[in-house]
Amino acid sequence: MINLKKNDKVGISLKKKSGELATVLIGLGWTLPNNAMYKKCDLDVSVFGLTNGQVPEDGYMVCFANPASPCGRIVHSGDNVTGNDGADDAEQVRINLEDLPAHIDELSIVVTIYDAQKRGHEFSKIENAYIRLIDVGNDDEVIAMYKLDGNYAGQYGVQVGSFMRENAEWKFEAMGIGFARNLEEVARNFGVTVE
Repeated sequence: MINLKKNDKVGISLKKKSGELATVLIGLGWTLPNNAMYKKCDLDVSVFGLTNGQVPEDGYMVCFANPASPCGRIVHSGDNVTGNDGADDAEQVRINLEDLPAHIDELSIVVTIYDAQKRGHEFSKIENAYIRLIDVGNDDEVIAMYKLDGNYAGQYGVQVGSFMRENAEWKFEAMGIGFARNLEEVARNFGVTVE
């Protein structure tokens, strides 16, 4: 397992001894701090299926509000508003890399805090937040773990990283780019029409 951190620009080849990684699970987990202000702190994981940096259609923004991509190869498990208190992942996105349409050349993973501005929430106060990449076809082996620790003061969104298609192979690039934008603003940045 590879432990990733903020600003890592490490490419992880998704080839394995038995061939290509076919299906990956992205798991998000967190625990709420012992602070009354954060009792209703909801983290959300979203995946943007991109072609040249933009969604080819709005349905390639997969999140709690749109749980499956048009091709059905990117599927969100549903919204969890309370975290996981150190147990299993609170939210997951399953991606079938093998069968994604050829025009999808990037899958960007973003974690945001729901209603962060209104509630005054930020990532530096969230405890034990993480994203992990799991190889579903290899006994759920954890490929990489990315801890979203206290280095995100004043920020309520993180672009964790992207799966990038290079020729016929997928690679993962960790980014850890924090930002003070909500999910709607991030979606617009990727070309999603938001009303």
